[in-house]
Amino acid sequence: MPHFDIVRQSTPAKSFRVASVMGTYDLQTEHISEKFVGDIDLPEKWNVGLIVGRSGTGKTTIATELFGDKIYRGGAELYARMSA
Repeated sequence: MPHFDIVRQSTPAKSFRVASVMGTYDLQTEHISEKFVGDIDLPEKWNVGLIVGRSGTGKTTIATELFGDKIYRGGAELYARMSA
């Protein structure tokens, strides 16, 4: 069972647009940090897997962390290739 504990950090640029968005949403931070923790129960043999969720919830981050170079990116789609 693959486990993941991923932390992504970002420092927003100091620009008018960023200041406007931060003011609109009452964001008062110089650094932004997102943490993704969990386990994925994978069967021994599988061909296609899905990571589903709302936009911006870390699906691509989790897939990239777990499957790295085995991910196939075709057009707007993201696929994980695994040898069965």
